[in-house]
Amino acid sequence: MIKIISGTYGLRKDGRVVPKNSKSEPFETDPAEEKRLIDLGIAEEVKVDVTIPALEHVPEPEEENTSINFEDMSVKQIREYAKEKDIEIPKSATKKADIVAIIMSAESESDDEKTNGEAEQGNDMPNIKAQMPE
Repeated sequence: MIKIISGTYGLRKDGRVVPKNSKSEPFETDPAEEKRLIDLGIAEEVKVDVTIPALEHVPEPEEENTSINFEDMSVKQIREYAKEKDIEIPKSATKKADIVAIIMSAESESDDEKTNGEAEQGNDMPNIKAQMPE
């Protein structure tokens, strides 16, 4: 993880270029690129304590639609999040954006299943299906 200390750096992220400067938060990029920027004196390495609390100490979100800010998480933290949610991430998925896309897709499918299940159960309205007359 690095922090820009001089000038502005264009970080490629999700098909866009995001400007990073000395006022920006630290970020991760390719290790070779991080080393190059540090060697040029444009950035400095930032040590981050990536202690992930034990699962039993993680509080449950108060509401179901709590959004997670994956941008501030490392790939390791995102993989841990997926593991907690029983979302399988293939080992071939190494980019943060790819892993987040898999998680978002899995959570979207889960939400759809919940919505469909709630509509079929717990609803006092009859389930009417259209049919062609005989």
